[in-house]
Amino acid sequence: MLTFHFTLQDIGTQDDPVGRTNARTMNCVCVQCGTAQPHLYVRYAHGGVLSAPCETCSRDPPRPTVTYADQGAGAGAGPTTASTTIKRAADPYVENNGVVVFLDLILVKPRAFRHLLFNRPLLQHSNDQIYARRKVIGEKGKKREVDSVQYLPDVKLSPQMAWMRAIRSFVALQLVDAFLRWYYLCTYDSAKYTRADIAVHPLLAPWLGYDISLRSVLSSYSVVFGAVVAEAVVFHASVTLLMNSYVTLRRRLTKSRTAALTSLDLFKPHLVVNALLLANVSASFLLSLILLWEARYRQPGTDMPVFVQDHTSTNVRAVLDLLAYRLRTWQPDTIIRHLVTGLSSGVALAVVLPRAPFITTTSILAGWALAAAVRTQTLLPSHSGEGTTRTIEVSYFCPSWPQ
Repeated sequence: MLTFHFTLQDIGTQDDPVGRTNARTMNCVCVQCGTAQPHLYVRYAHGGVLSAPCETCSRDPPRPTVTYADQGAGAGAGPTTASTTIKRAADPYVENNGVVVFLDLILVKPRAFRHLLFNRPLLQHSNDQIYARRKVIGEKGKKREVDSVQYLPDVKLSPQMAWMRAIRSFVALQLVDAFLRWYYLCTYDSAKYTRADIAVHPLLAPWLGYDISLRSVLSSYSVVFGAVVAEAVVFHASVTLLMNSYVTLRRRLTKSRTAALTSLDLFKPHLVVNALLLANVSASFLLSLILLWEARYRQPGTDMPVFVQDHTSTNVRAVLDLLAYRLRTWQPDTIIRHLVTGLSSGVALAVVLPRAPFITTTSILAGWALAAAVRTQTLLPSHSGEGTTRTIEVSYFCPSWPQ
């Protein structure tokens, strides 16, 4: 039986047997348990890539396995029980493509958030910094060196580069969100009537329905984009400020003296912004699908509620009628923006700061409250969807748009 021994001299030395000094430089984490890892994968000389195992996940109780050993004829022959430890990969996403990560992100899996927040930036940053080491293979007492192995180095992104990446992702996501809001606010009704006459895609309908100049389109979109950015900046800044203040206070009250990295040591302010942006990806994706594949004609019977005669009391029937009306008029956009985004934001912030549900929930609620206050000042509707063009804010955001 071959045993693999990885030479990791930077984890512990004779002067520092637990590796307390060098443990502080580790940035990548296990996507399963969230503990810090020295490396994520092993790249062999022939080009193969294998995920590195997580030692913390491997500390689970060993599983008994039954093996059959030939102990000679007669008594004593039979099955023998041996215990084996199943080592789980620290980050199995390194062996997969980005589609798998994106699907898990849409399904709001915490391991996808851990991979994108902690490990993916290191994988992209260390393409030109991988260095070779040696792997020792063989039985005890008969070790020999074979193929060279390359590990992910202990690289560390600078705060400036991390914030630049966060700002770039922030701008890209707000461009998409602003387009969704602008389309339903300024062009949805005209596009609906236009594509009822000619079969065109809803995104092309504004350009074919009226004689609209490109300057008016860009001016209208810029106003909506500015309002969306103002709301998003207040939300992200308030959540980041609250969580950063909480972590700073916890660091002053509790000094970590252990070798392993804790959630307070791994916390960075830009991780909060990236987590909130990743939480909005699923909502933006679903809203884009609704925009691209929405029905060409409205379904009949969705304007007014249908009241069913029953023998219940008047008060109960009134409550049921009100609920039926709200369910029929409730915008899918509102459900997606509040339910999906809220759930994803809670999971993402729990990945950044585990075991602190009160501060994460409070930060999200406070951010929503401040964003709503900004939205009342910018006159931006709280939702985008059918019926937004009938609001009074249309004349402000679309002054030159024909209604």
